[in-house]
Amino acid sequence: MEARKKFSFTAKRFLRFLGLMVRNGKALMGLSIIMFFVVLALFASFLTPFTSLGKDAETRQPPAPKYCVPSWYRTVLQNPTLTDNLRVVEDPGLPKLKSEGGEWLLLTESDRISVNTDESVGFPFDVAITQYEIKDGSLAVQFNRAPGTTYNESKVSLVKEFNYPFGGVP
Repeated sequence: MEARKKFSFTAKRFLRFLGLMVRNGKALMGLSIIMFFVVLALFASFLTPFTSLGKDAETRQPPAPKYCVPSWYRTVLQNPTLTDNLRVVEDPGLPKLKSEGGEWLLLTESDRISVNTDESVGFPFDVAITQYEIKDGSLAVQFNRAPGTTYNESKVSLVKEFNYPFGGVP
């Protein structure tokens, strides 16, 4: 009986507290902010494609690697301000020249330079990513010369045009 009286007293006291809180605008606003974040935390798994540990659900890896360019990419493009989180290459598996239906353009002034596909090089990712087809291969640039002949400087460039969706310098 004593426990029932105690519970009744506590319930009435709590309801009185809620009544005061609802009448006070600032308290109601603070409570609504707290409730917003509680609901956001409860439904977080539906609002983001990442797991609760911050990993990509497809690869179980941190989310950035599938969008990061290799560390050497800035040096090759000679642009140290290029961002790391831009997916420039659409097909990182077996690269192909535009003439073969790929995305790379070969620029050279020499007729002695050729580019061939080398399929003995492995796929660049340790963990398969579902949006990429796993294909082994790389582009091999060759300079064909006659034995004993000296040649001047030859230049070759593999170029990939892409859309930079951000404003300002890349």
